[in-house]
Amino acid sequence: IGLFRKFWFLQSLFVIVMLTASAIYIGNKINRVNVPVVLLLVGAIAFFAIGVKRVSMMYLIMFILGYLGYKDLNLMGNRVLVCISAIFFILLAGHFEYGDSLSGNPDRVWMELPLSVAASFVLVNIFKLESSGRLMNVLAGIGKYTLGIYLVHFLLVRIPIVGQIEFAFPSILQFIILLVAALFIASVSIGIQKVLEHIPILGAVLFGEYMI
Repeated sequence: IGLFRKFWFLQSLFVIVMLTASAIYIGNKINRVNVPVVLLLVGAIAFFAIGVKRVSMMYLIMFILGYLGYKDLNLMGNRVLVCISAIFFILLAGHFEYGDSLSGNPDRVWMELPLSVAASFVLVNIFKLESSGRLMNVLAGIGKYTLGIYLVHFLLVRIPIVGQIEFAFPSILQFIILLVAALFIASVSIGIQKVLEHIPILGAVLFGEYMI
């Protein structure tokens, strides 16, 4: 039971997808495609502000913003917004504190949400510039195994030595080490999924893969 509780984000992801899909469906039915989605976004922001399921609301907000950005590519390519987001991230990222324990500081979401949105916005535009290059191909390949990374990485990051990296090095060195560790963990997670998805029962239950 304790192990399944650690995968709370899968439950949150399921609810987020269902809520967003329902809003899109209603929007299509009333010929106001984005109105229910925007109302859902406003509701999520309100719940976030008053502290109702704040972490889950943060992910719902980011999910909806990603959907709206995908639907309006002109907004995603706005150079002014990209520059503002980049400056915002550079100036404030150094002030973000996860916390002094593995459980982190719950108040970090007040800075985590805007920083995550700004960073995602900038990265999407950088990747668009590289859309025909090798980097995009690598990212697209990794993206196919997102669920596998979600499922497996949590077990790997709980290894004590990985968790202590956060507190053992100064910020710049910490960033480099964590980046390398993240790529390694993602690679291992993908490898595990590639093995498990060929086992019919595990592939279906864990990844929704039905191998014939």
